[in-house]
Amino acid sequence: MYDNYSCDVIQEKRCSYDMKVDSRGKQLLDLCIASKLRILNGRMWGDSYGKYTCMKAVGSSVVDYVIVSEDLIADTLFFHVADFLSTLSDCHCKLTFGLFASYSPKNKEQDITILFPGKYIWSETSTQKLQDTLCQPNIRNSIKKYLDSKFNPSEDYIEQAANECFNIIDNAASKCLIFRKTKLKGVRKHKNKKWFDLDLVQKRKSLISKDYKITLKEILDAINKLKNNKAAGLDGIPNEEVYLHLFCRNFLI
Repeated sequence: MYDNYSCDVIQEKRCSYDMKVDSRGKQLLDLCIASKLRILNGRMWGDSYGKYTCMKAVGSSVVDYVIVSEDLIADTLFFHVADFLSTLSDCHCKLTFGLFASYSPKNKEQDITILFPGKYIWSETSTQKLQDTLCQPNIRNSIKKYLDSKFNPSEDYIEQAANECFNIIDNAASKCLIFRKTKLKGVRKHKNKKWFDLDLVQKRKSLISKDYKITLKEILDAINKLKNNKAAGLDGIPNEEVYLHLFCRNFLI
C-alpha cells in the first residue's frame, strides 16, 4: 500500500466470493491504487457479497469489473451481477449499474459536431478474418510486446496502454476488413466543393437555429458583386437581368 494512498469515500470492506488473487489481479489493484480508481463489485447496493462473474466447467471466478473514480462513487446508485445466460455469453455474466446524472438543455449556439473517422464493415466472415489476421507474425509480436511491457502504475499509463491496445486492433482490422468513412451530413449537395467544409456547415446551422433574416442591403451588396455574362443559379438567368431588375426596382421606388 502506498504511503500517500487516500482511503475510499465508502469505508465498507469490499466483499467477494472469489478469494483467490493472481498476478493480474494484483496488477489491477496496483493500477486502481495509483490512479485513485474504485471497484464497484461487492461494494454497492445490489451486489453486497461480490457474486461470481465468470462461470466455467472448471470453476467460477470474478474477472469482470466495473471501475469508477472515487468522485463518482457518491453518484453510483446500484451495481448488479445478472444470472449467467448461455445465450448472451460463453461464460460471462452481464453487469449493470446506475449513475445519478443531471443535465441542462444544450445551447444551440455552442453546438459542435464531433465526427468519428468511420467504422469497419462487419459481416459473417469478419470474425474468422480478424482471428486469422491476429495470428500473423507481426501482429502476434505486437501483442506479445504489449503484454510483456513493464507495468508502470501511473495516471499516464492508462492512456498509453489504451492507445497501444487500440492501435494493435486497428492495425489488424485494417488488413482484413473494409473501412467506411463517416459522411458529413448536410454536405451531400456540395460533396465535390472543397470550400464547403465543416466550418461552413456549422455556420449555416447557426444561422438557421437563430432564424436569421437577410436584409435588403445585404442582398443589394451581393448583387453588385456579380460578374457579367454569368448566371448565379441553375435557372440560367444572366446577372445582367438581375442588374436590370435591381435598377427598375430602385427607380420605381
